[in-house]
Amino acid sequence: MSNRTANLGIQRLMKDPELTMAAIHLIRNDSNLPKIAPIQKGSDIFQSGFWVIATATANALKGGKSFFHEKQSEPSFFGGEIMDFKKVKEGEYEGRRHIHVRVGSRVPRD
Repeated sequence: MSNRTANLGIQRLMKDPELTMAAIHLIRNDSNLPKIAPIQKGSDIFQSGFWVIATATANALKGGKSFFHEKQSEPSFFGGEIMDFKKVKEGEYEGRRHIHVRVGSRVPRD
């Protein structure tokens, strides 16, 4: 993996005390990463990658919320319910994960 991919953003696993569900805030600070896009045409499930997330953390986040930010100081521009994580098996981003997020309902901002 290149050094360029090492600085993908600050990742925070939080527990929302009111909703008692896991949430993660991801900062997309690498303009070379692919845009968040549906996993297939017409789908309400979107994919973003390539994130460094441990297996235990990924498992704890399933069913929780994700919030994507351009900068730490700005509100999220995209978010939804975390459906799954898919590990990249080969290439430059091997070992990192794609996050699959379902959208369709408004995601509350924190």
